[in-house]
Amino acid sequence: MKRFIVSAAVVAALVAPASASAQAGMPVTSARGSFYLQPYAGYMVFGQLADLGNNADYSNEDGPIYGVQAGYSFSPNISLLGNFAYSRTKAVIKIPNATNLNLSGDLGLWLYDADLQFRLPFLTGQGSSTVSPFVQVGAGAVKVSADADDFGASGPTNVAFNFGGGVDWQISRGIGVRLMVKDYLTSLKWDELDDVDNDIRSDSRIANNLAFSAGLNFGF
Repeated sequence: MKRFIVSAAVVAALVAPASASAQAGMPVTSARGSFYLQPYAGYMVFGQLADLGNNADYSNEDGPIYGVQAGYSFSPNISLLGNFAYSRTKAVIKIPNATNLNLSGDLGLWLYDADLQFRLPFLTGQGSSTVSPFVQVGAGAVKVSADADDFGASGPTNVAFNFGGGVDWQISRGIGVRLMVKDYLTSLKWDELDDVDNDIRSDSRIANNLAFSAGLNFGF
């Protein structure tokens, strides 16, 4: 019995440091019940909301986008997250090979949504770091405010569906790097207010608004 106890103690002493080392090196979303935060910045390319003829499109001015995602990982592969992002833009008419025609002053464009994320982590072979391709799909809303810096300012709120993907390079459990592309689908047909011209509304279509971004992962 004593020999068994001594042997078990020796095994435990050898396994515990290895287990602790593995835990310390796990990527942010590898453990069950893991919270993480992902600030990011990038560039938003707005799509066509209406075809005005003569190769002219009703759209928004392309520009920088800033955001943050907060997530909860149920497993190494599945996470639930919330996203909030902001871009300063203008309502414009886009004409190929010409300067945009501004239809408004600066507007605040606010995106907020809930998403499911599916990941597939791979060890890189360099220490404990991992590379994880992922995809996201979700739904939420986009608000355009007349005051570019005030979320509470007047303006229409519209449904926005989204999907996208990217890759995580997780350096350690506490920090990593993320590259991501998301497509936000919007349409004037989903507008909640009646301040859009009926002719444009009747010709409205689904616009693909692409957000290209890079950010960080912080695990807790």
